[in-house]
Amino acid sequence: MSKTRIVSFLGLGNPKNPERYRPAQYIMGGRKAAATALVEHALCELYDTSHLVVLGTDRVEQEWISSGLHERLLGRRAHFDRVPNGENPAELREVFRHTLAWLAAEPLADLGEQAPPERILLDVTHGFRVQPVLGSAAVAFQRAEWTRRGREDVPELQIVYGKEPATDGGEAEIWDVSEFLEVSEWSAALDSLMRFGRADDLERLGRRHADRQKQVARATGVPDRELGKYGAGTSLGKAAREFTDDLALGRLRDVLHSSAKKLEESLDRDEVRALEEQLPQLTGALADLRSWLRPLQAPSVHSNEGVHAALELGTRLRNLQRYAELAGVVRETLVTLWAVEHGDAVPEPGTSGCKDARERVEKALSALASAAWKKGQPAATPEPTGAGAQRQTAFAGLFNDVGRARNDLMHSGFNDAPIKAAKLKTQLHLYLDRTRELAGLANSAPAASSTSERRFVNLSNHPISSWSQAQLDAATALGFGSPVEVAGGMPQVEPDADTAAVERMAEELANQVSAMGARGAHVATDFGLTVALVGQLQARGVRCFAATTARDAEESTADGAVTKTSMFRFRRWREYPFVG
Repeated sequence: MSKTRIVSFLGLGNPKNPERYRPAQYIMGGRKAAATALVEHALCELYDTSHLVVLGTDRVEQEWISSGLHERLLGRRAHFDRVPNGENPAELREVFRHTLAWLAAEPLADLGEQAPPERILLDVTHGFRVQPVLGSAAVAFQRAEWTRRGREDVPELQIVYGKEPATDGGEAEIWDVSEFLEVSEWSAALDSLMRFGRADDLERLGRRHADRQKQVARATGVPDRELGKYGAGTSLGKAAREFTDDLALGRLRDVLHSSAKKLEESLDRDEVRALEEQLPQLTGALADLRSWLRPLQAPSVHSNEGVHAALELGTRLRNLQRYAELAGVVRETLVTLWAVEHGDAVPEPGTSGCKDARERVEKALSALASAAWKKGQPAATPEPTGAGAQRQTAFAGLFNDVGRARNDLMHSGFNDAPIKAAKLKTQLHLYLDRTRELAGLANSAPAASSTSERRFVNLSNHPISSWSQAQLDAATALGFGSPVEVAGGMPQVEPDADTAAVERMAEELANQVSAMGARGAHVATDFGLTVALVGQLQARGVRCFAATTARDAEESTADGAVTKTSMFRFRRWREYPFVG
């Protein structure tokens, strides 16, 4: 690489002043330049400059370049690039395009460069009107482009601004204001970690921050043997990389035992705290990351703490849309939860005997699922803290459902009846919530409304007032709150209504139920509306149930006539299968 390329905006200055700008002795990083009226002159002296590019309007060209004033004050010829005044959006875009062209990492033929520069400085001191804003935007855009393309062999790109001196010839600092761009870069990197599970940007910024700290320390006389303590940025990046690798590859034990804790600890190192003091705008994001990591830690996988941490990890994976890993975590957490509840001593992952012990638990769950299937028993989730046969049926059914979804994912849908993506996503969301309920934890899905009241909505032509006490008690035991009617009652479906009209009716009802904050619903209405409603509600995370009944028939004879009386008694709630 060659030396420093300086790109500078130039304005008209004060025409009453022979040198247009007040001369100053500019200082940057403790180094002083000779007194000059041009900031770019000082920059050329302070840096080993290869080329200077000056951007200005046609009037700037007349007053500074054509007159020879700029070359005389600078002591050298600069490459001038004429830009529009910025009188309209089209001209502003043109200024941005010109600026961006000079920030390229490659050697520029117009400048006669033989190699890329080591550093590019954009000087916005004398920028005209909106030019400094456009210049800052161009630097931010160029940095983002290099990051998106994975470019590492790029110049250090900085924005500098020279303060106006108080008196002619007085001292004035040149500030590197790039750190204000770095705030957004750090924020975006932390956002990328917590929203997408990616550590690339955080690793890159951490490495760059550590390198700069070491350069500053070396320049102030710190011996090389002591520079290691300035590598916290690198440590942060490495810890983030280890954590996201464990996350992406489903290393549940390593997340819970080590990598989440290591990443949290790296945030508390002195150098990262110093970065937080330097850029206090990051305090909120770093606090969010600490809170995001803390619930993912547990000393043991096979414990109640491990189950809770694993389910928190499942929530993170769901939000990251890492569905293959989510399916694996939910299935393995079900196995762990069963083992913990039944006192099965299962060694930790990575310990001899772990695989065999978990296979024993899986066989027990599979046997229960098979037995439940043969009896025709549906896998409805009972009261979360319940026990006995119903709870076993719920465990087994959910274990079977999750296994089927996981296999479909693992085989990329190469099955006789692959599950549609939208349906599979909805299933996994609900499987995570059901596992949390079995573990006695609050539902992890975001509430559909701000109300704190839990509701089980009746979407049937059978008003709640007609329900037996057994049906009411069973509805409450589902864990969704007290049964309530939908406002306005159920609409009637006209016999002549077409499918599209029924679907619109279902969508309106589903939106109403979702706005109520309901997480469960009794659906029993017109056959077409029932199917459409179940599909709409399940897509919104609302679980749908039908009431099963048993018919008790009695016969009586009077005067030779036989009268048959049928009475339907509530038996249980049966959850609808997924409608996709």
